[in-house]
Amino acid sequence: MTTLAAKGVIAEDHPLCLGLGGYPQAVYSTLPAQKYAEDADLILALGCSFAQQATLGWRPKPDKARLIQVDVDPAELHKNYSADLAILADIKLFLQSFLEKAAEVMGQLRNGMGTSVAQEIRELKRQWLDAWKPRLTSEEIPMNPYRVMRRQQLTE
Repeated sequence: MTTLAAKGVIAEDHPLCLGLGGYPQAVYSTLPAQKYAEDADLILALGCSFAQQATLGWRPKPDKARLIQVDVDPAELHKNYSADLAILADIKLFLQSFLEKAAEVMGQLRNGMGTSVAQEIRELKRQWLDAWKPRLTSEEIPMNPYRVMRRQQLTE
């Protein structure tokens, strides 16, 4: 999932993309992002400052969740949430090293484990869209902003 500031770092149509969210839940969270934030036992936060809008008013994180926070700015570490592991690093360099060390796990994901997760995310996205569909297609006057945005997306 991404915050508003990070929107675009992962393609919205990627099978593992949860959409907009925040930790433990943002005001603008999608259903998939909400579910995974609430059920997570480990959160890897990359460059996230945990601002108020990205956390639904700094809602407490679930007890079972452990937080790894990576940021290049030492002032952001432990700022609004105490991280179980705080890493002062450039995100790009951190990810390069992390992915090198995690090659075996990534291979397992590519060989099937990731398929069930992608299917679950796809189903959650469908449920979320179904719940929003009445707002997106409403014929009410005046036209609601959700319908305006959907029409704009359809014309692009």
